[in-house]
Amino acid sequence: MDKRSHKKLEIIEKSFNEMHLYGYNATGVKTIASTAKIAKGSLFNYFESKEDYGVQALTYYHNQLKEKSWDIFEDKSISARERIIGYFRNEIDLNYDDTTKISKGCFVGNIAQELAGVNEVFRCLTEKMINELILKIESCINETIKNEKYISDIESSKLSKFIVSSWYGSLLTAKVQNSKYPLEVFCQVIEEILDVKK
Repeated sequence: MDKRSHKKLEIIEKSFNEMHLYGYNATGVKTIASTAKIAKGSLFNYFESKEDYGVQALTYYHNQLKEKSWDIFEDKSISARERIIGYFRNEIDLNYDDTTKISKGCFVGNIAQELAGVNEVFRCLTEKMINELILKIESCINETIKNEKYISDIESSKLSKFIVSSWYGSLLTAKVQNSKYPLEVFCQVIEEILDVKK
């Protein structure tokens, strides 16, 4: 990584939590710069615009999530069903283990709710990120079916979309209630839905 790229990463690491916590529109360039401990004007030496910063900050966040918890999807030592359930359990343990983290919610979900209806760049980016997870879940469902274990009469593409949509809905509800109880309920229901039929 060259010096410029390293500095960009450093700025994002120091400051993206402000946008995660307060939202895109409520987080000004001045706040981003001061949190990153650089002059306001210097921010645009590394990012073309606030939108460019937001895109790169969100991409950084999403990549961090994948690095921390997506390895489970490739773990062939456990069943595909266990991988799906384990992924969501790990997400709760890693990212929503206390009320401070719950109140922040998911950065991808937050940005999607705030901007997907008014900003095509962020709509496309959050759609791409959500679709990545859908495809991982669908692959695990298909693997289970391939092994002649039937988990649902629902088509795998529809079921995977439903699961991920329910996850993001549960994250929103957890944020509103400031409790991880909705996330626990989500996991319990998904375990029942994915219960292998003999």
